[in-house]
Amino acid sequence: MDSFEVVDDMFDKMLDEKKFRRIKSRREAICIAYTFDYPKLLSKFLYGLSGDYISLENTIYKSEPGNKEYIQQKIKNKIENLVPDNEYSWIRSDEKASMFVWISILEWRKFGFQNPIYATNITNEFQDTKSGENIKKETPLVINDEIFKALTDNINVSVTDHNSRIRAIEFLFDISDSFHGDKTLTLSLMKNTFSRMEARDYFSWLNLKDTGMIKWLSEYLLSNEVMDKNFTTTTKKDKFYAIFAFVYFFAAKNHHNDRDDSTTVFMSKLNKSRYQKTFRDSKKGMKAVNIFLPESSKEKLDWLCDELNRSMSEVIEKMIESEVIRKRQRR
Repeated sequence: MDSFEVVDDMFDKMLDEKKFRRIKSRREAICIAYTFDYPKLLSKFLYGLSGDYISLENTIYKSEPGNKEYIQQKIKNKIENLVPDNEYSWIRSDEKASMFVWISILEWRKFGFQNPIYATNITNEFQDTKSGENIKKETPLVINDEIFKALTDNINVSVTDHNSRIRAIEFLFDISDSFHGDKTLTLSLMKNTFSRMEARDYFSWLNLKDTGMIKWLSEYLLSNEVMDKNFTTTTKKDKFYAIFAFVYFFAAKNHHNDRDDSTTVFMSKLNKSRYQKTFRDSKKGMKAVNIFLPESSKEKLDWLCDELNRSMSEVIEKMIESEVIRKRQRR
């Protein structure tokens, strides 16, 4: 038996009979601390600390009124309703995925968590308390404002990086009173949506090192109300991932409403604006010059451009630079 303070004989007996479901992980501890309303312990586990689960168990059994077996059953039910750990693996292993799920939740919240994109519409069976008859009812995933407030109250810092996003996502799903199947299916729907959007390859040309393009894209998405003006990032990398996440959510929303053409039109306009920006940037510090050449010289210039695989302006610029260097060396 583990050595820790036993509250009373009943608790001691439960341990001996191995009826007591021990808290074994940080996610379980977070769920139980929230359920029994222990904010200090909840905050501690949310920050990623682990190992001191015995103190949480002792606190619950010392402080909570009522039958210890009832308390134990409540703990067991909560733990059994947690999302299986492997369901989060695709989010934990991919920073872009964690940003997509987090932004999906933030956008979802604007609709009072009624956004139908990830509605599971699972039908669960209930027993009517009065008639005793079994009835079927749809039970969409619920992450309400009370749960979201518990997250923001207890993390105490902004969700600003991959690890804090993971903790926030796990918290919201784990403590939701929705059925286990609803939560798991919602994550599966999010995963499928993310994979589908990744396959569309919207930003194959975007490079994490291209600070100017990342800044321009963020401003473009803001001006077109695809990116939330209240969403902030602290690093270039997160701004990079946020671009993908907001466009993916925008496209998923259009797909759900049978408006894939809206996404196509938007991306066409975005790419056209990008080409214009790239062209303008390439002309910075350059001046237009109009010249007339004999037809034979123009043909030779065209031949040089083909041979060197350069534009006309590049060839002329190179010839001028070479001639200037040659003249200066002769002085």
